[in-house]
Amino acid sequence: MKQEVDDKRRSLNEQSLLLQKEQSSLHKEKAKMKTEIDKKVKAETERATEKLNETYEKRWNRKRHYLNSLLVYGGMVTLLEASESKLFISEIITFLKTAINAFCFLAGKDYEIAKRIAKISEHISNRRFENIAYGMIILLICGLSIVALVLGIKLLAGKVIDYYKDSSLNYVSVTALVVNMAVMIFAGDKIKVYVPANLLLVLIVIQVVCEAVISYVDGCKRARNYW
Repeated sequence: MKQEVDDKRRSLNEQSLLLQKEQSSLHKEKAKMKTEIDKKVKAETERATEKLNETYEKRWNRKRHYLNSLLVYGGMVTLLEASESKLFISEIITFLKTAINAFCFLAGKDYEIAKRIAKISEHISNRRFENIAYGMIILLICGLSIVALVLGIKLLAGKVIDYYKDSSLNYVSVTALVVNMAVMIFAGDKIKVYVPANLLLVLIVIQVVCEAVISYVDGCKRARNYW
C-alpha cells in the first residue's frame, strides 16, 4: 500500500514538473509572440506615418508654389503701383529726409558734448599739447559714438536676419506687408486725412506690430507643445 502511494506521488510530481515546463515554454512563446506583434505594429505605424508625411509634403509643396506665385505677383503689382504713386514716393522722400535730419541733429549734439568735454584740455599749460589733447578727445568721443551706432545697427540687423533665417517663410507677415503697402498706396489720401503722419512710418509701425503678434502666438504654441 505504501509503495503504491509513493508511486502515485512520484508520478504526480513528474506530471507537475512537466506541466510547469509546458507552462514556462508557453509563457516564453507568448512573450516572443508579443514582441513580434509589437515590432510588426511599430513597423506598420512607422510606414503609415512616413506615407502620410510624404503625402503632406507633396500637397504642401504644391500649395507653397501657388502661395509663392501669388505673393510674388502681389508684391510686383504693389511695387509697380508704389513707383507710380506720387504720394507714396513723396512720403518715402520725406521719411528719408527726416531720418537724415535726425541723424545730423544727433551728430551735432554729440559733437557739442565732445567739445564741452574736450575743454578739460585747457588746464594743460603747453598750447600745442592743449590743441592735440582737444582734438584727440573730440575724435575719441565721436569715434566711440560712431562705433556704438555701427554695432547697434549690426546687432539689430543680425537679430532680424536670424529671426527670418531660423523660421520658415511666414506667409502671414509677408501677406500683411503686401496688404499694408497696397492699402497705403490706394487709400493714402484718405488715410492722411484721418492720420496726419508719414505713411512709410505708419507702414513700419503696423508691420512691427504684426511681427510682434506673430512671434507671441508662435511662442504660446511652443510653450503649449503644439509643435
